[in-house]
This record gives sequence, C-alpha cells and structure tokens, in this order.
Amino acid sequence: TAFRWQSWLIEQLERPGSRRRIDAYSAAMASMQVLNGLSDSTMLSSSGPFLLSAIYSDIQESDPPNPQLQHLALKFLLALLRLDPLQSLKHFDEMGPIVERAVDMIGGSSCSKTMLHHYMALLAQGTDKKFMPTPRVNCLLDNLRTVQDRFRGSSIQQGRLAVYRRLLDQHPQSMTRRASDWVTTLYVNMLCESQELRRMALDLGLEDDCRSS
Repeated sequence: TAFRWQSWLIEQLERPGSRRRIDAYSAAMASMQVLNGLSDSTMLSSSGPFLLSAIYSDIQESDPPNPQLQHLALKFLLALLRLDPLQSLKHFDEMGPIVERAVDMIGGSSCSKTMLHHYMALLAQGTDKKFMPTPRVNCLLDNLRTVQDRFRGSSIQQGRLAVYRRLLDQHPQSMTRRASDWVTTLYVNMLCESQELRRMALDLGLEDDCRSS
C-alpha cells in the first residue's frame, strides 16, 4: 500500500549508508509510478521537513564523490514536487538550503550536465519567493548567463528559458532591471532551428510584453 512504502522509505532514509539511500530513492520513484502519482501522500507530507533535510544532505559533495546518490535524491525531489498533494513542500524552511545550492551549482564548474538539468528544473518549477531574495535572483541570472560557456545543446537552452519564465513570473522587477542579461538569449532562441526553443522563447517574449504594456 501507499502508506507501507512511505513508511519504509522514511525508515531507510533515517539509516546511514549511501547504498541503502540509493536503493530507497530508486524504489520510491518506481512505487510512485505504480501508484499513479501517489494518491495518498499523508505520511510524506507530514514528514516534509525530514525528507527535505535528507535530500539536501544527499546532494552535497561527498568524499568519495557519489554522483548517483546526488542524482537520485534530486530526481526524487522533482518527482515529489510535481504532485499536487505535496506542493506544500515548496514552502518548508528546509527547502531554502536546497534552492541556495541549486543557484550556486548552476554557476559551478563541478556541476555535471545531468545535475544542471535537475537544478534548472527545480528552479523552473518554482519555490516560495522567500527563498529567492533579490541578491539570490541576481546571482542566478549571473550564473545562467555563463551556462552556455560550459554546456551546449537545446535541452540546456530549454532549461534556461524555463527558469527565466519562472523568474519573470515571481520576480518581474529584478528581471526588468537585468533585462540585458537575458533578452539576447530570448532573441537568439526565437530565431533558432528548434521548434520547441522557438515556442518557449516566443511564449517568454509574449509574457514579458504583456507585463510591460
């Protein structure tokens, strides 16, 4: 049942050992798919602070490095945040350090392309505005501007446009002040060959135009 596997997941994450935690995240995501997105999430919701703290711990750099654990922990968090019953997780204080790390890692040279995708997806989903004060928004815009210096590909551009759109929705004043840092990216993607990129860029441009009018 949903209750049983949620109880098992929390029990596994309470214990030390990266192998145990990797297996727990993998099994949890498989169970969520079988249960059609987890119709009964009472236990996970009530255990939100613990879950977020566990995830934050697992996405940290470790010695020796454990990219598989980092990847699965962040992927599990994204899966949770896509579920309507668990939207409250975005507002828990324990989400703050995760958001801060996401912003920092987007600009970090040690961030892999896979983790970059996950971090941008997290920020594009949106979190409580209290975790994104103006200095952090500015830092994120700085980091997004340099992403193309490290990684190529349409998926990276899609992730960046998705984050810009979320920022425009939640922090329009900061986006207006820093327009020169993202408008060029917008125009370039409007003219690119990828139909999906053109659509995302046009949607972002229309939203910005509506806010300006």
